[in-house]
Amino acid sequence: MPSSLLHFLAEWRRARRVVQISSLDVETLLELAAVVTGTGEVGLDGSLANTFGIGCWKVDPKVGESVKQWFTQAGLGPASDEVDTNDGGDACDDRSELGGVELLSPRRDEKRRMTFLSAPRTPNNRALLRRGTVMNASRFDLTNSVSAVNPVTHAWTGRAYNFLTRVKENKDARFMLFRNPSHPLSEFPESCTRDAFVVQIRRLFCAEELFSEGTGQHGTLLETPMTTVQEAEDLFDALMLTQAITCFTTGNNLQTGLIMDRMVRRCEIISIFRQLIEKDQATVNSFLQTYFWSRKQDSIDAEELRHFFRGHNDSHDIKVEDILAALDESGDGKIEIHEFQLMMGLVAPPRPNIVEIISQLELKHGYGRTGMNCQTLTRNALYQHMVTVEKVILPPEDAVRLYRAACGSKYKPEITLENLSDLLKTPPIGISWGVDAHMINTIYDGLGCRALAMERAKNKEAPLPPEALLDSTALELDKLEARFQELWERFGKPFVSINSSNVELMLEEGCCEKFKAEVAAMMKGRTKAELDSRRRMTAGVRSLFPNIGDVLATGSTRLLAGQTCLVRYRLHGACSFWGPGHTVMKDEKEAIAWPPPRRVLGETPFIALVPRGLSWVGAGGGGFYNGNTAFSGVDPNLRAELPKQDSSQQFALTGVVEISMPSLARSTRGAAGKTMSRVQQFDLRLFCSTKNRIVGVLGDPVPITVIQQVPPPPCESLQARCEGRSVVLRWTSQDLGVLPKEGEPDLVRLCIKTSTSEETMQLAADETEFEMGDLEADTEYEFRARFENSAGSSADAVAVCRTNAICPAPLGLTCSIVGTAHVQLRWAAPSQIGNEKTKDLFQVKPEQISGYSSILQVVAADVDNQEDKKHQASIKRGKSTIVNTRPCWWKTSECKEDRNGLITALLTGLRPDTRYCLSSFRANNSMGLGAPCPSLEFWTIPLTPRIDRVRVRQGQVLLALGEIGGLCVQHYEISIWREGQREEKANHWKVQFSQLLQEHVPESGHGPEELPHEVPLPFSDMPSVDASIGKHNIRIRACNAGGYSEWSAVLSSPAISRQQGADLAQAALIAAIGEPIIETLEKVLQDSKGIEFEDYRYVHEATYLLQRLKEVRRNLQEAAKQRDPERLRQALQTARDEKLPDLQKPEALLTKLDRIMEGLESAKGIAVLRVAIKAAEQAKLPSDLIRPYRNRLKDREAAQKGLELAMDVAKVDVLQNALKISEGMDLPSEKEAQEKLVQLEQTQAALMNAMQTKVIPDLSGALTMVAKSGLKEPELTKKARDMLSTLMGRREHVQKELDKATAYRHPGKLKKVIVSARLAQVNLERIRNSDAIRKRADELLDDNAAAVGLEQREKALEAGWAFNIPSELMDPFQNQLEKFKILHEAIQLGDPDVLRGSIEDCDMVGIKNEELMEARIVYRDWGAALLRVQVETSAQRTEPLRKALEVASAVGINKQRLDFAAQALCTLELRASAEKSLREAIKERKLEPVVEALSAACAANAYDYELVLEAHELQHVLKTKRADLATAVAHADLSCLHHCMQRLREHPTLPGDEMQGAEDLLQQLRESEYWRLATLFDNAEAEQDFRTGVALLQRARLAIACGVDVKPSLLEHAEKWIKTAEANQTVKIEQELMKSRLEDSSSNKAPSKTVEFTTTSTLPLGAVRGELDVAYEPPGLNVFTLPREVIECTIEVAMPAGAPGEIEARQLKAATQTFALFQALDKLVGLGDTVEALADMPELVPGDKGRRHRRLSVDKVSGLMGLPVVIYVRDEHRSLDIVNAMCRRRCLGFDLFSDDGYNKDHAVPTP
Repeated sequence: MPSSLLHFLAEWRRARRVVQISSLDVETLLELAAVVTGTGEVGLDGSLANTFGIGCWKVDPKVGESVKQWFTQAGLGPASDEVDTNDGGDACDDRSELGGVELLSPRRDEKRRMTFLSAPRTPNNRALLRRGTVMNASRFDLTNSVSAVNPVTHAWTGRAYNFLTRVKENKDARFMLFRNPSHPLSEFPESCTRDAFVVQIRRLFCAEELFSEGTGQHGTLLETPMTTVQEAEDLFDALMLTQAITCFTTGNNLQTGLIMDRMVRRCEIISIFRQLIEKDQATVNSFLQTYFWSRKQDSIDAEELRHFFRGHNDSHDIKVEDILAALDESGDGKIEIHEFQLMMGLVAPPRPNIVEIISQLELKHGYGRTGMNCQTLTRNALYQHMVTVEKVILPPEDAVRLYRAACGSKYKPEITLENLSDLLKTPPIGISWGVDAHMINTIYDGLGCRALAMERAKNKEAPLPPEALLDSTALELDKLEARFQELWERFGKPFVSINSSNVELMLEEGCCEKFKAEVAAMMKGRTKAELDSRRRMTAGVRSLFPNIGDVLATGSTRLLAGQTCLVRYRLHGACSFWGPGHTVMKDEKEAIAWPPPRRVLGETPFIALVPRGLSWVGAGGGGFYNGNTAFSGVDPNLRAELPKQDSSQQFALTGVVEISMPSLARSTRGAAGKTMSRVQQFDLRLFCSTKNRIVGVLGDPVPITVIQQVPPPPCESLQARCEGRSVVLRWTSQDLGVLPKEGEPDLVRLCIKTSTSEETMQLAADETEFEMGDLEADTEYEFRARFENSAGSSADAVAVCRTNAICPAPLGLTCSIVGTAHVQLRWAAPSQIGNEKTKDLFQVKPEQISGYSSILQVVAADVDNQEDKKHQASIKRGKSTIVNTRPCWWKTSECKEDRNGLITALLTGLRPDTRYCLSSFRANNSMGLGAPCPSLEFWTIPLTPRIDRVRVRQGQVLLALGEIGGLCVQHYEISIWREGQREEKANHWKVQFSQLLQEHVPESGHGPEELPHEVPLPFSDMPSVDASIGKHNIRIRACNAGGYSEWSAVLSSPAISRQQGADLAQAALIAAIGEPIIETLEKVLQDSKGIEFEDYRYVHEATYLLQRLKEVRRNLQEAAKQRDPERLRQALQTARDEKLPDLQKPEALLTKLDRIMEGLESAKGIAVLRVAIKAAEQAKLPSDLIRPYRNRLKDREAAQKGLELAMDVAKVDVLQNALKISEGMDLPSEKEAQEKLVQLEQTQAALMNAMQTKVIPDLSGALTMVAKSGLKEPELTKKARDMLSTLMGRREHVQKELDKATAYRHPGKLKKVIVSARLAQVNLERIRNSDAIRKRADELLDDNAAAVGLEQREKALEAGWAFNIPSELMDPFQNQLEKFKILHEAIQLGDPDVLRGSIEDCDMVGIKNEELMEARIVYRDWGAALLRVQVETSAQRTEPLRKALEVASAVGINKQRLDFAAQALCTLELRASAEKSLREAIKERKLEPVVEALSAACAANAYDYELVLEAHELQHVLKTKRADLATAVAHADLSCLHHCMQRLREHPTLPGDEMQGAEDLLQQLRESEYWRLATLFDNAEAEQDFRTGVALLQRARLAIACGVDVKPSLLEHAEKWIKTAEANQTVKIEQELMKSRLEDSSSNKAPSKTVEFTTTSTLPLGAVRGELDVAYEPPGLNVFTLPREVIECTIEVAMPAGAPGEIEARQLKAATQTFALFQALDKLVGLGDTVEALADMPELVPGDKGRRHRRLSVDKVSGLMGLPVVIYVRDEHRSLDIVNAMCRRRCLGFDLFSDDGYNKDHAVPTP
């Protein structure tokens, strides 16, 4: 998405590439010719693809056609029979309308060997080359594969070389334009208006599919534009601004053709240059200050720029010429400073937001003011003002946004100052969602700036409002919030202009938290006393805004590297920034009343950016320290001097300064490869300085955080894909090429917004996908994503999607079929499926119904009659209305749809005879549950009843039902008929459910038991049948609200009679007696009631057996309840004897009780016994069984307590008795008590032994053992302590005496104290140390007494003083050393009289004789040497005098005493040295040494006149030859240079190093002439031009005479083809004449008298001979050469003597001398140098060599005339040589003025 300028430029480079033909080498040119004359598409395996990254690109048709014709005419096109008539001197002039545009293109080394890519043509490789990426593939040499790559032959190589040579010589700017056919920008229109550009950008750049499968019905994404209209318009304005600044366009349309190519290339070069600057210097401003900024300089010096580039070899394939051409905005060949700033701003990364810019302007100019004088502003004028005047690094896109914000809702070509003022008063924040910490800090700092600016608008000397200051009354939380709310209402709301109330609330809350954090930071780690002391010193207030200090204020505390920080300072007035009565802290400790005096500030105070944590230390003269490291100086690039006042030169006490933030990314010197962190903390401080020396610091520092980051690249695209209620978001950032580390994001922030809610979240920086669930149905979501780092946030990307709706309710839900465990449901499908609004636009798959769901509930039945109500009340489940619920789900595949559109499905898993409610029946799609339809209630039918048996009792037939059908059965239908009778004739009965009979078995083992239900029927209504042989058939069915159940199976029963069931009952009794089970016996006896038996014996036996079993079971239960193991064991044995079943539980209980009793018996210790007792209690054992063990536990606990008390008493005898009592109890403290007893016994024994020996360490150790062991023997311990105290008191007293003696270092006194210390048990180590000190003191005193010589004495004395030996012992030695030093100083002084007095003093203080022996010998030698010097000086002999001086100096006599002799010797030696230097210079034959030596010899009054004359002649000859050589080299003519070199080789010759350059040039001219002749011979031979050949033969012979190595074979071959061509042309002309005559004779026409030539012929080239006069230094200002060096000096010209009235004559004579002076200087300097006078001249006097010099006006009063002269040195010699020649002697050499002789009235130079 080209929403930013950098991204658009990057995309443009990927779409188009311009290649300048003159920058290619031969191999690449051959490939280019093949491409242009061929298909026009660049291959993947060629040099063009490798070098320029244009594989698979195509040649632009317009430019390609012109270049194709050019190549064809040059012979590089396809083979043809056409003859090229162009002689190669002039390039063909058939360029297209774009051919004359001079483009900036990358320079390439022509000698570099070209290689090609040999990778296969795969789609991936093609895509890489389309993006401009060079693939890493194998390479092969061109020389072996040129025929395979290009359709040209090897024969083209020479032709291509000649062609390329002509192109470079003619400086042809022809180029080739390549387009990437796959890129949208490759076919962009040549010119665009604003509206057309917006349409094209939004049409060409659409979202790239980030999902592998598309969305929607067709599986594709909609081609939605990736840019908004506003973003596209901002991009258009940024491009227009860039083109306007670079002077490419001036209209209202954007030029997007080759003009855009030039602009993109220029921005690329400037961007690389800016990276080099930031790598070398801190900022761009630092670069300007270092190299260019000065009071007199307002432009960029090309030489300085080249000097800067010498240290940067990694210049990214650009040169200084490219940089100069790119920075030259106006194209005048000169780069002004403001041009440089504008061009650097074009490639600056996005910098501060609008809030920071406005805060800076408010701080500098005031509230709502801009500092501009004009009434209207254009976009370009605003940008230039912000960059050049306000020093705000503002990229074009930020300038466009600022201008758009000032325009308002509608774009305007111009804005007024009122618009800009409104913008400054209410700046748009530009945040619509998500507030980051960086923005909170910016708004908070801006709030402090706004508060100060609004107060200053009322009064310029106003401070911050009281609400912004912290005092002792604002420490409570409620007061802080009230203060901030007042600040926000006054300054915050007008300052923040946001349409979103939610974002405004977030900003307010964030600033409030920042407000509280500032208060907490001030209070952290400080006591109340410290705060009160600080308040008393500073009037009790502090600013709550970190960017507003007491004397300094800034717009923001968080700045980017390279950003300009504007600092306002205040040092006078009614109050500081913090209010009246404030006292300023100096050096962080001294309070100074406001305003601070100038003397405190010093002479040159300044504001500087220094590392945080500096503290002022007053020790050692005062200075700053960072921890323990001294802070030596301030970086000059990070400081700003206080500006000077206009009226006086004193610094202003109020004003603003600007400081550029340093770059943290550049490598530190001395630590290559190491870079600083991205964030660094600094402080802004006001330093008091005098003469560039810091004398203190004033005021509180302002913290500054410098961030080495730029905002991350914008988010290019954000796409959303819905999957039901979840959405998958994917995003990508803009591809800006190689992203620097400073621009990498730290996190990704997402915003999810609906019409009712808004939510933000943070993700990791490397995340590119996020999935979110639980979306609302039928809701439009707006998603936004952006990248953030510590420098700010990028532009966001927006994705909008709407979720599908849920399905409406199904129609007509009914039950079609009802069963006992299932029902069949029927309904109609919903009318919609939920995608009618979205049309599946954002869904992965088309919407459909995935199934149906519902909730099934069990509902209790409604009961109408009273008896049924009683029946339902007896059922526990009938007490609640909804008994149970379960969800139900039907897949679409499980449902069936009929022809009418009705859907049926089965509901299974139901209970019979149950009332159900089917609620929330919905259709489900991807959004989940749809709308529910009305609930459906239904009943399941009862189960089929089952008849188990039939019996007769008391006149009723009872049908026992094994299955009753259900609890909600209303009634039963029974049918009974005889066997063999038809069923239709059966008897029917209808029995209500409430009439069923159910009996209970009384006194059963587990309570009453319910027996099966029985249906009562009257016996009298039974069908009659023979009881012996007849049978009855019986069936039954149940009925409830849902309907009837099925009929039960037919039960065929014997004929119903009154004895019905007696045999069965008796058999059951016999079986129950055989297996004595209580429940079985009870049931059988209950069933037998009412049955008439013939024999009741089994009934009585069963009854007795039942009673016996019940008694045994009752006894067993009672034993188990009492939990007595013995009784339970007896009852269990009786139950086994009676064969009572189910004895597992009592047996398990008995086992458990036995295990518990065993645990009680075996328990040891207290804890185990306590656990065992607790287990017995939990098992509910009888208390009489547990009681003995409880008593045992009490005994053990008492013994444990006694043992603990004995250990606390800590006496040996008591602890011994307690251990005896606890034996055998396994107490937990028994082992500890035994160890304690051993410890106490050892301690008591040690204490008694120490008291007997009376040794302090033993006593102390024993008492320490008492303290550790806790021995409590008070009397013994007190006695030992008293003894120890007495001993230690004595030792302490002696130890103090020992310390005093040791500190005094007197050996005798120290020895006595050491003896006492040994007796008082002082520490032996201390005694040894003191004794060692005593011995060392004795040794040092002995050393001082035995020391001989200064070194030994100083060493011994220094050691003595360092050892602190008393002065009474060291003073004699010190006095001797001082006298001895005076003696040595006398020797060094070299005065014999002083030496004699020092020797006498040393004898008096007792210095040893051996030490004075040397001084006495020196005194003797000095006298003899001085006498000899005096003698030789009188004799005026050079060598004896020199030897005498050497001897005198060697023995050490003072030079002042020998000065008279040295002056005499110097005069004698100077004459000899000058003559010797002159002889050596004549031998070397170098002009400058000869001139210098000649001048020196004349100054020294040399006697050898012949030698001087010879040197003068040699100087004239060398100067003449050098001038001839320079002229020949400058002409660069082969013949001239050849003859000149022959003359120069004659004696005397110039030195070889001076002639070497000419020799090389001559050789180059010879080689060039040879190749030029060879080329011309080939061309002439190809054209058969014999006349040119003849001229070339003559030229070749002349070249041979000049030393050109022309091969004879070449001349022979030329003569042959010349003769052949001449003969052929003669024959051809004769034939044409013959043919013409024949035609004339045949036509019989007379020839015309006037012959008109209608055709022209090209004349052959001829050779030019002779000499040409070329003025290499013409006068004027159009052509000039910058000097390498400049010499400025003042020459004093003596006025001629004359009468006062002869002023005019004296002036004329002085003018004549001045003219002669300039002639002399012209002879002194080189040919290319210039000599000019700097003073005003009344008239112009023509000078030598075509130059004109100004004449100085003569002063009529002074006797000397000062002539200021400047010499511009351009030749290859040093200016120092000229200075030495001018100043070698008092006057310039006579040979420089005239050839006649020396003129005494000539000038005297004084540089």
